[in-house]
Amino acid sequence: MTGDLEKRIVEEVVRLVPAESEEELTNFISARPQAKSQGETISFRIEGYKVAIYKYEDLITKERLLEIWLYDGEEPIGYVRIDPNWEGPIDDGKKRWELTRAYIRPKYRMRNLSHLLIKITLALAKKAKAFSVTAYPRHVAMLVALIEEGFLTQEGNYDYTLRRIFRQGRRWYHKDQNARRLYYAQEFRPFIQEGGFIMERRLKKKTLWDYLLERM
Repeated sequence: MTGDLEKRIVEEVVRLVPAESEEELTNFISARPQAKSQGETISFRIEGYKVAIYKYEDLITKERLLEIWLYDGEEPIGYVRIDPNWEGPIDDGKKRWELTRAYIRPKYRMRNLSHLLIKITLALAKKAKAFSVTAYPRHVAMLVALIEEGFLTQEGNYDYTLRRIFRQGRRWYHKDQNARRLYYAQEFRPFIQEGGFIMERRLKKKTLWDYLLERM
């Protein structure tokens, strides 16, 4: 997928989803059908790709999230599930969105489509004037994509090591994508298995007050 096509898809999603108002966004999500129902929903097509907007409703908590599906014609490629009202361990009153899940079917991997899903999430959160987007890296490929899109660990404790591994993989296996993927799998998997850390991409620059609070 070209950068121009990616940009057009992101812009159209941002245009269609009313993220500026929390109330409007909640009502918008509630009005969408769930993807498994195959119900009629808001969608658009650009150069052979179809994008459709659904909701995801948790069976236990009944929490409703935004779910955006990408199709190759009518064949599903994958989806991103987004929580615009994420409540994490840090209670600082700042508005954070969460990229709850991003999934690409195996036959469509290696096309960098996960980056499109991340960029859609970031663009919608920016429209909502959120402080940041958080994500829990569920597997190595997701961790690599998050690093490439500028995410850091929320606590900052692994950032140096993760970025060192990422840069080394790029430098040592610049022309061998398969070898680089194996290297990342070997080096990053222990972090995934250990778990317990959240990635975050800030959308607003730090203020002087933010720096002061961090040092208190």
